[in-house]
Amino acid sequence: MIAVILYLYHVDLWDEFKTLLLPFQKDIKLYLGLSSKQQSKNIETEAKNIFDSTVTYHDNYGADVAPFLNQLSLVNTKYFIKIHSKKSLYGAYNQINWRKILLYDLLGSKNLFYNNLKKISQNSKIGIIGSKNLLLNNNENTHSIKIQTLCDLIHWEYNQIKSKSFFGGNMFLSRTGLFQQYFLPYKNELLDLLKNEKGKVDETLDGTYSHSLERLFGYVVSLNNLKFSCVSNPTIKILNDKAPKGKFHLVKLYGNDCYLIEDINVYGNILSENNDSLVIRWLHLENNPIQKYKKINKYTIIQSPT
Repeated sequence: MIAVILYLYHVDLWDEFKTLLLPFQKDIKLYLGLSSKQQSKNIETEAKNIFDSTVTYHDNYGADVAPFLNQLSLVNTKYFIKIHSKKSLYGAYNQINWRKILLYDLLGSKNLFYNNLKKISQNSKIGIIGSKNLLLNNNENTHSIKIQTLCDLIHWEYNQIKSKSFFGGNMFLSRTGLFQQYFLPYKNELLDLLKNEKGKVDETLDGTYSHSLERLFGYVVSLNNLKFSCVSNPTIKILNDKAPKGKFHLVKLYGNDCYLIEDINVYGNILSENNDSLVIRWLHLENNPIQKYKKINKYTIIQSPT
């Protein structure tokens, strides 16, 4: 049994999350957080009917981080998956739906879900598992001062943090005891800081405690000499003379989204697929060109001549 800690601020995404979670119905304990300002009783009822679930309501501050700290205090499983209803897009053209990338790596298939769980349960040196393309390093940006303030608050030696890595997007699988030990003793103090960050949190000016804690959720791993592990995605090879080693690797997400494992910015939508071909609209290029690929076999494609 593993805990899934979901903060569902955007209730219109409930069907998406429900669909992703249903295949693991018997193996998860759902901790569902809802906004106290949303009309969500029907979702609460449905969640309790479908899943072994605990439903809590939260005021709209501290982004997904404040609800997570409150939900974390209820968890009694050895491992947890942290997810939330992120709607923001990523990339130069806002072409990347990174919610789908993050969720797919954790819940996109039974193979991914159970392989991740097997990996962390069988290797005591792994502290956290998440998306390879969203593992960020030395990415404090405007948050450095607030990160150091938080380290002082929870009695961490900032200079002793060997690796300043974390999973961007704040969705991952980790060890419950690790997070409860290092964050819950200071939960009230942390929530007091987060209460000033209401609604949609802007991180571009002076940094935020919400995004600073997102980084500390990664830093706690290296602080304990544990390792980051990235999800191994199933891919389709795209043969291309200009690619390193003559091929790129395409990840097919749910909802017909896709991207290249070599570069998350190369992102598109699969418009159609049959036994012979695959058609993709690429969103990272001007005018969103449509390209057709011929299937050589189930796992290999090549661009068709125009």
